[in-house]
Amino acid sequence: MMRVPERLYRVPWAECGRGWTGCDCYGFVRLAMKEIFGKDLPTMDEDYSSIEDRATLQRLITQHSSDFTRVENPQPGDLVLMRVVGFNSHIGLVLEKGNFLHMWKGAGVVVERLTGPEWRHRIEGYYRYAR
Repeated sequence: MMRVPERLYRVPWAECGRGWTGCDCYGFVRLAMKEIFGKDLPTMDEDYSSIEDRATLQRLITQHSSDFTRVENPQPGDLVLMRVVGFNSHIGLVLEKGNFLHMWKGAGVVVERLTGPEWRHRIEGYYRYAR
């Protein structure tokens, strides 16, 4: 099983956060991608205003479409975009064996099943970072 570095589980939630002192879901995926897979995702700070802007993540992926390729069969290191409150506004990092790692406000960093009842109906798509 893929090892998730213990220090990733200690990152706290922070709206618009992009570092070890606190992250939102995208900031956390960015940290985890670097720590586990050695890839630098764009910060997208300039495009992201607040968690209240629920359509932000979909816009970011669309605006940076040359960096992200939609895939049908997710592999470890792919991103999973999910609908929450009617918007594609949550993102996680696919791990092996159908699990994904993500930061959830109020719960912190968790590993969950992509096919679990909480998430399987929320999946918008899987994206591979092209760089």
